[in-house]
Amino acid sequence: MTKLDHMGVQKHYLGIFGSFTWSGAAVKKLTAFAESVKWEVVGESVEEKHALKADKYEACRQLGKAMAEKLKG
Repeated sequence: MTKLDHMGVQKHYLGIFGSFTWSGAAVKKLTAFAESVKWEVVGESVEEKHALKADKYEACRQLGKAMAEKLKG
């Protein structure tokens, strides 16, 4: 049992997005974290180098919609 098990939350959902300028690793590390604590990753993870581009903006919107639908049950 981990410290996270004591949070009293029944289900854990995680939407992952990140940006980077040099070497992207946040999305990969967050995905590994979610697997290690058995949290459900919702939607497609989004990662962007430098400024957000139009196609990634739409991917972020879709990630938000997927999370909203998951939370609605």
